[in-house]
Amino acid sequence: MYYQIRGTEKKDLEERKLFEKIVYPLNPGKDVYNSDFHNVYIAFLTSRVSKDERLDGKKTTVRDCGGVDLQVFKGFNLERVLARYESHVDGYTYPNTQRAEHSPRHFPIDSIAVYVSLNLRNTEKATNEMLVEVLKRTLHKEDVGKKCDIRRYLMTNAVRGWNLIDMDVPPEKDLLLLKSTLDQYLEEFFVIQTKAGYHWIFHNQMVSKARPDQSLHVVLKKYIKEGQLQSIDFGSTGMINNNGFTVVPGTFQRGHKVKFARDLCKGLEKYI
Repeated sequence: MYYQIRGTEKKDLEERKLFEKIVYPLNPGKDVYNSDFHNVYIAFLTSRVSKDERLDGKKTTVRDCGGVDLQVFKGFNLERVLARYESHVDGYTYPNTQRAEHSPRHFPIDSIAVYVSLNLRNTEKATNEMLVEVLKRTLHKEDVGKKCDIRRYLMTNAVRGWNLIDMDVPPEKDLLLLKSTLDQYLEEFFVIQTKAGYHWIFHNQMVSKARPDQSLHVVLKKYIKEGQLQSIDFGSTGMINNNGFTVVPGTFQRGHKVKFARDLCKGLEKYI
């Protein structure tokens, strides 16, 4: 079975290249990719349990596709990163094959998606923290376990810059309210339409100084409290996540093609 992560049409490639052009050049280290080897982006593959009957009974809703889930990259090679997820002709197998009662034991394409980090990860800090934890547990004769997985430390050692607002199945009034609000605070922002909602992303460099009286965070919190933006995922990070991951326009998310919501973006035309 061939797992198609990337769309094959010309416009799909254009969407992926547009995403790469917008997102990755804005981060620190954009001019020193070869020398700044401590900072990388990460990509990983997930499977949504609700879309795969063979994983019924699991408590988690999202699950890694074992062995092929994590990649690090530099930003300019996003296309090759995505292509690697499509190279496994036999499909992605379950880490725990006992849960796969039917054959073949693969994750179906309509359950998986690739997510990429918007912000860089500092591998040096992540590795040092992991090694300290390994030594500490070894000294106390404790199980090393999952708490010493490098992915855990790459997730937390981010170079901040990009921010993400996640909207889940929003009504039109939510879209219009958020767009009008961001128009007041940001010089540019970009909206990615996902399977079930929208990812609104913007960089700290895009924040306008036109509204020093009240921060964007405070305004959005007020709207959410008043029930005017019920579709925004408040989550553990608040409504604005500065350590977010997103699916890429021009790829498939659980069988649905991801794309830029061009009518909601601001400043997109300058990158086309």
